[in-house]
Amino acid sequence: PIQSSSSPIVTSSMKNPGTAVLIALIAGIFGFQGIGHLYLGKVAYGIGLLLLGWTIGILALLVLIGGGIAMAVFLWIVGIALWIWQAHNANKLAKYYNEYLVQKGVTPW
Repeated sequence: PIQSSSSPIVTSSMKNPGTAVLIALIAGIFGFQGIGHLYLGKVAYGIGLLLLGWTIGILALLVLIGGGIAMAVFLWIVGIALWIWQAHNANKLAKYYNEYLVQKGVTPW
């Protein structure tokens, strides 16, 4: 008789949450938010974060050139918050990706 296993066969590779965070943090320092999400396969989400980060950075620069130092600092703080959040989110999504892959045998996206 053929025995069947209760867990699905995993054909894709797991994503390392630590790698996702490291990529997100290092790339984010250089203004490339969302690269950790690209590593996870969330391309549209990663590109959206990248464009959002660039928009905040350009806006902060333009405001600073215009003399709005307080608003530029506020935008800089928002950019830092985005940088931290996107790294945290990449970690969370990597863990979800792995759990889904193990349970269902296919990638979640």
